[in-house]
Amino acid sequence: MQTQLAARRPIPHANFRFRLACAGEYWAGFSKMSGLMQDPQLIDHRSGADPVSHCRVFGQSEMAAVTLDRGVTHSKAFARWANTVWYHARAGAGIAPGVSPIELRCDLDLELYNEAGQQVMRYRLTRCWPTEFEAYPEPDGTGHAVVIDRLVLQCEGWENG
Repeated sequence: MQTQLAARRPIPHANFRFRLACAGEYWAGFSKMSGLMQDPQLIDHRSGADPVSHCRVFGQSEMAAVTLDRGVTHSKAFARWANTVWYHARAGAGIAPGVSPIELRCDLDLELYNEAGQQVMRYRLTRCWPTEFEAYPEPDGTGHAVVIDRLVLQCEGWENG
């Protein structure tokens, strides 16, 4: 009986093209995301006493925030992690228990799927933390899902694979 129920249960994130996972557990699915962007600083460098010519070299890279829109989650672990922003901001005011900044950061896998539901690409987002989280409960009173309007992630880097 248990296996028959599990076989009929729909995959909660199957309709979403962008899926977010942490430590192998799917946390949420999203319909839209911003591009992944690295913005290296360019530094002008002049050799010796040459006042006319200069060359440009790379400096530090800055990672743009990753924005995920129109999603859904069934994961309590995701909700707990996403709400740490609120806890961390309120810790100094004594309103809620404090959360260490180390607990905020987490390595995430962002998977991209095509229309046929096949995984096309996977990115590993390193040391992410949420800086904006807009959620509201699903209008269906019998469901346990939380609809996510927007999730903005800051990360220290990303790699394809």
